[in-house]
Amino acid sequence: MYAMASTRVLVAGGGLGIGQFITEFLVNKHGAKVVVLGLHISDSVAKLETQGKIRVVRGDATKPEVHKQTVDVVSEYLGGLDSLIITLGVIAEIERVERLDISKLRNTYEINFFAPVQLVRYRCKVRSEEHTS
Repeated sequence: MYAMASTRVLVAGGGLGIGQFITEFLVNKHGAKVVVLGLHISDSVAKLETQGKIRVVRGDATKPEVHKQTVDVVSEYLGGLDSLIITLGVIAEIERVERLDISKLRNTYEINFFAPVQLVRYRCKVRSEEHTS
C-alpha cells in the first residue's frame, strides 16, 4: 500500500460533494497533508481546518487573487505538492443555441476549464522546480 502520511495534496473543490469526501478520506484514513480550495466549505471540512488538520482557501478559483493565495498557502503549509485533485465544476443550463446566454457560458468555461488549467500549470511549475533543484 502506498504510504500517504507525508503526501502533500491540493484538493480544488474539496469543500463540498465529491471533493469533501476525498478531503476527509485523505486526512482521516491516510493522514495526508491537504490544502482545500473551495468557494463553499462543508461543516465537516471546516472542522478539519479548526482542528489544524488541513488548510482552507475560501474563494472563487477563477479569480487571480484566489489562485495566488492558494499558491502561497500550498507553498507555506505543504512546502511542495505531490498531488493535485480537481473536483470543482458546475453544470450549465442546457439551452438551444439561439437562447444561450453567452455570459453564463463563459462563466461555465472559466470554472470548468480555465481554472483547472491554471491549477495544472501551477502543478507543472512546481514539478519542474523540484526536478531542477
